[in-house]
Amino acid sequence: MTSKTPDSKKLVINTSPMIALVASGNQLDLLQRLYTEVIVPNEVAQEMRQAGEKGLAVTEFISASWLNCLPHPVKARGRQAVGNEP
Repeated sequence: MTSKTPDSKKLVINTSPMIALVASGNQLDLLQRLYTEVIVPNEVAQEMRQAGEKGLAVTEFISASWLNCLPHPVKARGRQAVGNEP
């Protein structure tokens, strides 16, 4: 039996999977090996940074320069995202 890699080479990730990968043996870089691009929504990046330097996975998140952190909040379908009001 052969292992299959995901069909999509891009991944949009949330906070919990990043923390879980770090907590399970500092395996955040596994994502870099599996995907050509790992996208971190602005809201997720803010949540990670708000935990401060002592927060779980914050140091690993900040040092992972290969993560593509979006600079602006993601707009919800048909409405503006929270914090993006005119």
